[in-house]
Amino acid sequence: MNDNHCLKTEYIKENCKDYVLTMLERIKKFSMETYTHSIDVANKTLVLGKKLKLNKQDLIKLYTAGLMHDVGKLDLDINLLEKPKCTPEDLAKIRMGHIEGTKKYLEGIVDDDICKIAYHHHEKLNGTGYPQGLKGEQITKLDRILQICDLISALSMQRSYRPKLESRTIDRILDNWVNVGELDKFYVNLAECTFINVDNEKIQ
Repeated sequence: MNDNHCLKTEYIKENCKDYVLTMLERIKKFSMETYTHSIDVANKTLVLGKKLKLNKQDLIKLYTAGLMHDVGKLDLDINLLEKPKCTPEDLAKIRMGHIEGTKKYLEGIVDDDICKIAYHHHEKLNGTGYPQGLKGEQITKLDRILQICDLISALSMQRSYRPKLESRTIDRILDNWVNVGELDKFYVNLAECTFINVDNEKIQ
């Protein structure tokens, strides 16, 4: 397993470390795809967080939330989760089922801010995201970092329903989401330049 998929336990919140590691083992047994994605997302948050010179406390919050952001998928049928072609009804079950499951597994167990970061990773700046339809400044800096790391990881990895996408395709998809007001341009540009090797002039 390459370094992007290595677990960095020193960045897991200490007061919930045993629980997080236990849940990660459950995720690994349930879906290796979800497990690999979760660690990749968490590690990407560390890279961006360090570039942004976040303090250690915020890095730990981000990393822990990144590891746990998809823990709610444990409540889904694996055949549905890895279905090659999903109907709109299937997608609705996956979207709301996994996000509400994540809240269920984290609320009252991990710190409240970690729970919120994980719960908000599908919110959009223009209010079209879920589960709460948050908008603008309701979506915090840490929320936005996890959001873009989740998207880049998902787009750049092979999934059960499609092959991994090329860098330029990912760039076009993300830029389109910025243009329609869903994503924060600053964090998207920083992540693109960091992870998919596009023109560094984007963040200058």
